[in-house]
Amino acid sequence: MSMKLKDKIAIVTGGSQGIGKSIAIAMAREGAKVTIAARTASRLEEASNALKSFCTECLAIETDVADESRVKAMVKSVYDTFGRLDILVNNAGIMGPTKLATEITAEEWDLVLKSNLLGAMYCAREALEIMKEQRNGAIINIASVAAKTGRALRSPYAASKAALVNLTHSLAMEFAPYNIRINAICPGTIEGARIRRVFTEKASALGISYEKAAQERVAETPLGRFIQPEEVAALAVFLASADASGMTGQAINVSRVREMR
Repeated sequence: MSMKLKDKIAIVTGGSQGIGKSIAIAMAREGAKVTIAARTASRLEEASNALKSFCTECLAIETDVADESRVKAMVKSVYDTFGRLDILVNNAGIMGPTKLATEITAEEWDLVLKSNLLGAMYCAREALEIMKEQRNGAIINIASVAAKTGRALRSPYAASKAALVNLTHSLAMEFAPYNIRINAICPGTIEGARIRRVFTEKASALGISYEKAAQERVAETPLGRFIQPEEVAALAVFLASADASGMTGQAINVSRVREMR
């Protein structure tokens, strides 16, 4: 059976855990040579060891995407090693605070926007310089359904992801003439440690139980369950592959929460 991403060179930011780790492994299974980038060295090492089971030519680079100089160094290291860059997955980001917008500080807003929006822009900018010369490439931005619906108590996060979707549309139009496809994935609630932290903080902010906070979120999902990281990874592989050669500027939900009424 042929591999969808055979010998493609990929970078997955935030690749040490959760969605990012699942995407990195899924792409490696399809033949890509994957670099994972993340801030925490211990998690990065653990994820790298898991990735090596599927990818003999892979890199793990400790990087903070909010730091422009470190992003430049990370992308340069990948290019110097492999001589090209075919796929960028902008997955790195933070959840930000869970509280009323009137209680959120300028510093908290700044941190979320730097990590979730500027970090993705820094990575895309460096990748696009390489992809322009190749006249080929695919960028996948991991946004959120919150970009389309908003999210109570999570305004910096929702706003940053909405901006990321709009950045996706803008870059897709700019770089289509270079045969570079740029799409976004908007996951719903993903099973894992991060969402458990959100529920804990929401329960505390509203004075309700953790169980009630989690049940309220499940009630918003059409499938009646949380999404698994592997389900997002499957879409990322598709968007990076030739199967999606006609798709750019899209923001695809997995799976959409119900609209506010």
